[in-house]
Amino acid sequence: MRTVLPARTITRRPPGSGPAVLFVCPGQRPIAFFLASSVRSPCPGTGSPRTLDDAVVAHGGPPITMKTILFIDATPGGVSIPERILRRAGYLVHAVRDGRSGLSLAQSRPPDLIFVRRPAGALQGPALYRACKEHPACRWTPILAAIPAGEDPRPEDSPEDPGAVGADETIHLPINPFELLAKARFLIGDEGRRPPPRLALRQDALLETDRAQALGYLVNLSGTGAYVETDAAGTLGPFVRLRFSLPRKGRVLSAEARVIRADVKPGKTEGVALEFLGLDEDARRDLEEFLFLNG
Repeated sequence: MRTVLPARTITRRPPGSGPAVLFVCPGQRPIAFFLASSVRSPCPGTGSPRTLDDAVVAHGGPPITMKTILFIDATPGGVSIPERILRRAGYLVHAVRDGRSGLSLAQSRPPDLIFVRRPAGALQGPALYRACKEHPACRWTPILAAIPAGEDPRPEDSPEDPGAVGADETIHLPINPFELLAKARFLIGDEGRRPPPRLALRQDALLETDRAQALGYLVNLSGTGAYVETDAAGTLGPFVRLRFSLPRKGRVLSAEARVIRADVKPGKTEGVALEFLGLDEDARRDLEEFLFLNG
């Protein structure tokens, strides 16, 4: 019997396994395989390949190699937000609590990136970075180090400068999800495979023009626009202001928008497709964070 694991449920490789790979089946979630484990075809109608090479042929092409991140963090409370963000972005995350365990894992199975947040144990900080860089197996593995808010990421002439002792890049606490992804992708050399977040929901919304107001339901939301079901779809002008609150956050957002499509066909639900023209910086950040964590 061959092992198949959904990609989003994987936290650690099975003992003795090799690199992880992904197959993307039409209409299904990506499926992760490990080279040392046998593989059955996850897609209906493609048979049951006996080897990984057979699976590649059955699925019409080579697998996509997963990028791996070693996350060293002892923050209590289960799966942390940074770990969740990296997993949802398509990375295979190995999480350990202390620096000694992280160093051992980095030496035995070198990841594509080492991300150090708040490690436990005596081995941490510059000593941990230096130990990773001195071992041949992980000498060239980039290190991203989290540092306290307000701390200079490159203090001049300081022996504790992370850049001088092995960390390739730093990120301030509390961690901004978009800065984390940008720096992780830069260090790994990965453009990222996750499409722009888009979320289906049903949320009360208010549409305003110079002459009128209309109530509706926000049913689709992205970072660049939205779709609102409303009985006033045929009476709105080319520009509106959309007001709505983010579920579970309670933040009310207001955005100038352009009507790019009005659906008013008989027998169909009426609505308008909107393109955002103006969101202030704080509102855009809250919206993008909400979409990323919930999309």
